[in-house]
Amino acid sequence: GTYRTGQNVDLTATFAVGGNNVNVNVTGNPTIPVEVNTATGSRTATATYVTGTGTNQLTFRFTVEPGDRDLVDTNGISITSPAIVLGTGTITDPAGNPVALEFAPPNLSTVFLDGDAPTVTNVIQPQPRVYVTGDNLDVQVVFSEAVTVATAGGTPSIPLTINGTVRQANYTAGTGTNTLTFRYTPIAAADSASGAIAIGQIALNGGTIQDANTNNAVLTYTAPTVTGVVINRPGATVAATPGTYRTGQNVDLTATFAV
Repeated sequence: GTYRTGQNVDLTATFAVGGNNVNVNVTGNPTIPVEVNTATGSRTATATYVTGTGTNQLTFRFTVEPGDRDLVDTNGISITSPAIVLGTGTITDPAGNPVALEFAPPNLSTVFLDGDAPTVTNVIQPQPRVYVTGDNLDVQVVFSEAVTVATAGGTPSIPLTINGTVRQANYTAGTGTNTLTFRYTPIAAADSASGAIAIGQIALNGGTIQDANTNNAVLTYTAPTVTGVVINRPGATVAATPGTYRTGQNVDLTATFAV
């Protein structure tokens, strides 16, 4: 299976002699070292004894940490030093004799870890142009991997501050891909700006943004400075009187401003 950040991975140690199960008694906190890949290389996770004393099966547990990423290869996790480490603990048979701590390396090739939460790699501002009442303003957010957006509990949004007034750009498209579109629509007649636009942080509003293994996306980012976006500002239409003009005559251009 695949385990994500914060989930526990349990290892079961079974004790037997000659094919016959043997109950064991545990004191303290014995451990098993487990090798996992990470975003920066690898680490040794410590699977610590949690339960099973008085039976023939002991459970050892470690927790997936951010950055654990055995999902990126086909090898899964591994135990390169196959032996239980007692530390200050003990594991004994019913007669009080210490048990053998070494074991055959198990096949853990189907145990994968995904501790990589999606992160924002880019925020794309609305296309630079002139916008008028009724138009849409789109902001795109690019993640480090494909994400799924769930809106049953609410729709994620991004606040856009337009000339001092906060408007909401709601999630509209992109689930299943690495790029989500947030749209403020329609532009209101009262909106007016020429560069005075700020992009805020994503608010989930009860929704979720997660990767395929339900790791919650990290939603913090540095928003770009919006440039070239003009909203409901007077624009000019330039025209000249049709006709043929001869040498010395003037050609007048008329600029008409309207919103």
